[in-house]
Amino acid sequence: MEILTRSGKLRPAFALPPPCPAAPPVRSVLDFRPWLAACLLALLLLGGAQAQAAGRIAEVAVLVDSAGSETIDTVSAPAAAGRFQPLRGTSLSAGYSMEVRWLRITVDTTAGGEQWLEVQPPYLDDLRLYEALPGGGYGERHAGDRQPFAAREVAYRGFVFRLHPPEAGRQIHYLRLQTTSTSLVALELWQPDEFQLAKRSEYGALGIYYGLLFAVLLLNLLQWATVRDRLTGHYLLYLAVTGLFFYGSNGLAAEYFLPGQPAVTDAWVSAGGPLVIASGAPFFRRLLLVDRSRPVLNWLFHGLCLLPLLVIPAVFTGHYTQLAGKLLWYVTAMSLLCTWLAARMWRRGQVGGVLVFLAYCAGMFGVFAATLTMLGVLPGNLWIVYGNQMGIMCSVLVMHLAVAARARAIDEERREALQRVALTQRELESERHARQEQGKFLAMLSHELKTPLAMIDGAVQSLAHLLGGAPPDVARRHDRIRRAVRRINGLVEQFLTHDRVDDDRLAPRREAVDLNALVERIAAEYGAADGRVQLRSGALPPLQCDPALLRVALVNLIDNAFKYGPPGSPVVIATGLSGTGAGAMAAIEVMDRGPGIAENLREEVFERYVRGTGLGDIPGAGLGLYLVRRIANVHGGSAAVETRPGGGALFRICLPLHPTLENA
Repeated sequence: MEILTRSGKLRPAFALPPPCPAAPPVRSVLDFRPWLAACLLALLLLGGAQAQAAGRIAEVAVLVDSAGSETIDTVSAPAAAGRFQPLRGTSLSAGYSMEVRWLRITVDTTAGGEQWLEVQPPYLDDLRLYEALPGGGYGERHAGDRQPFAAREVAYRGFVFRLHPPEAGRQIHYLRLQTTSTSLVALELWQPDEFQLAKRSEYGALGIYYGLLFAVLLLNLLQWATVRDRLTGHYLLYLAVTGLFFYGSNGLAAEYFLPGQPAVTDAWVSAGGPLVIASGAPFFRRLLLVDRSRPVLNWLFHGLCLLPLLVIPAVFTGHYTQLAGKLLWYVTAMSLLCTWLAARMWRRGQVGGVLVFLAYCAGMFGVFAATLTMLGVLPGNLWIVYGNQMGIMCSVLVMHLAVAARARAIDEERREALQRVALTQRELESERHARQEQGKFLAMLSHELKTPLAMIDGAVQSLAHLLGGAPPDVARRHDRIRRAVRRINGLVEQFLTHDRVDDDRLAPRREAVDLNALVERIAAEYGAADGRVQLRSGALPPLQCDPALLRVALVNLIDNAFKYGPPGSPVVIATGLSGTGAGAMAAIEVMDRGPGIAENLREEVFERYVRGTGLGDIPGAGLGLYLVRRIANVHGGSAAVETRPGGGALFRICLPLHPTLENA
C-alpha cells in the first residue's frame, strides 16, 4: 500500500521511524535468552526481506572503468560485451576503490508489469541507471546518498529504480557505480506489492535492533551512574557511537533525521566507521586488562584508537578510499588478537573472562565476514552485511553482561574496602580510647607513687642529717635507697613522657631556641663543671623546635651514655651543622665509651621496649631511644646511632633548620 507525497512520489505507508522500546527492568538483563531471541528474529526478518525476491535477475556482469571515460554508448556496444566479467549471484564486492564500475543487469520481465530494482547498501555515493527504452537507446536516472532524500523514486532507506518494461522477455540495463565507500552492491528485483510486504518486516527488524541497542545503552547508563567506573563509561561511549553509525549506514539518518542534508549524512557514514573503531579501542583495552605493564599490546591499542582519528580528515580531502581499506586490515588483525586475549582471560579464570570470550566469538563471525566483504575478499551478500550488525549486537549483549560482572566485582571490592576502613577506624578509636584511659591511669599512678617516693627520699635525707657522721656502711645504704627512689621516679617520668609523645595527635610547640644554650643548661645539670660532660659547640642559627620535647630527648641520650659508659668516663656532646644549602640541618651528637651497639641492632634499639643484649643488670624500660627517635620525627628530623671511633656509641639527632608545612 502506497501514499502520494507532495512531490508526487509514491511512499510506502508503513515506512515509519523505527520504534525505540523502553528499557527492560534490570533483573531481565541477567537472562540474555530473550535478548538473543530478539536478535535472531531481527536477523530472520532482515534475511527474509531479501530472500523473497530471488530468481528474477538472470545475470549480472561487471566492467571496470579505471579511467572513468566509458559512456553508455561504449559499454552497450557489441564490441564491449566480451569485456564484462560475469558475477556469481547478483552482488558485487570490489573493496575500497575509486574506479568506476559498470554493471550489466539482465532481467526477465513480464509485459505491462512495473518492477522495482533495489540497490543496496544505502551509503553508495553515485548511481546511474540506464534503462532500455522501447524505441532503442537508454534513459538515464540518478541515485545515491549525495542526493536529497526527496529526489528518490521510492521513499526508502536504500535506492529503488522503478522499471517499466515495454514487453515480456529479457531486458538489459546498465548501472554505473562510483563511490568513496566500499564498492559493495547487492541487487534485487521486486514486484511493488512484494517489496512493500518485505520491507515492512525489514523496518520492524530494524526497530527491534535499535530498541535493543537503546535498552542496553540505558541500562549501562544507570549502572554507570551508580558505580562510575571507567570501563562502563568507555562502554557507553562505544555503544552510543556504534548506534549512531549504524543509524547512518542503514540509511535511516538520511530518511528521517536529515533528509535535506545529503552531504552531512554522507560524511556521517564515512566518519562514523573510524569513530566506532576509535571509541571501541579504549573500551576493549580496559576490558581485556591491557595496561602499561604490557607495552607492546598497550601501543597496539593506542594505535587502534589514534589511526582511525587520523583517517577522519581524509573524508573531507578526498583520500578516504585509499586509507579506509588499510585501516580495516589493521582492525581485522586486532580483532583476531582480541579474541586470543579473551581466550587467555577465560583460561586464567579472570572476572568475566568466559563472557568476554563468548562476546568475541559471537561478534567475530559476522564482523570478520563483513570486513572481508567490504575489503573485496568475499563476495557481496546482504546476509553478510546484516550479519555484521547482528554479530555486533550479540557481542554487545554478552559484553554488557561481562561489563556488569566486572562492575559488580569492583563494587564488591569497594564495599569490602569501605568495611576495612570502617573496621580500622573503629580499632583506632578503640585504641585512642584505651590510650586516654591509660594516660589517666598513669597520671593517677604517678601521683600515688611520687608522693610516697618523695616522703622516702626526704626521710632518708633527714636520717643522714640526724645521724651526722654515720658509719660508711649506713651511708652506703642511704645512697642505695636514694638511687632506688630516683630510679623508680625516672621510670615513672619516662612512662608519662612516652604516653604524651606516643600520641598520634602530638604536634611540637615550636619556638625559636638557642640550641647551644639549651645543651649547656642540660650539661650543667649533669656536671659539666667537673668534666663529666664535655661540650663541643658549633655555630648554629636559632632553631624552631619544642624545647621541652628536645630536652626529653637529650636527657635520655645523656642518661644512656652515663649508664652504659665506663664509670668516670666523660660524655661528649657536640653540636653543629650537617649538610649544606637548603638541606642543611642542626645536628646534636652524644658520644660515650661504652660497649656500643651491634650493627644488626642499630635500628631495632629505637623500637619500644627493646634494649641491647647483656644489659640485664642495668636498669631501664627500653623506652628512652624510642622517645628520642619519635621526638626527632615529629620535628621532621631523624635519629641514628653508629660506632664511635675508638670505641663506644655515637647517637646523632638531626633537625631541620627550616621546617616545612608538613612537619611544622
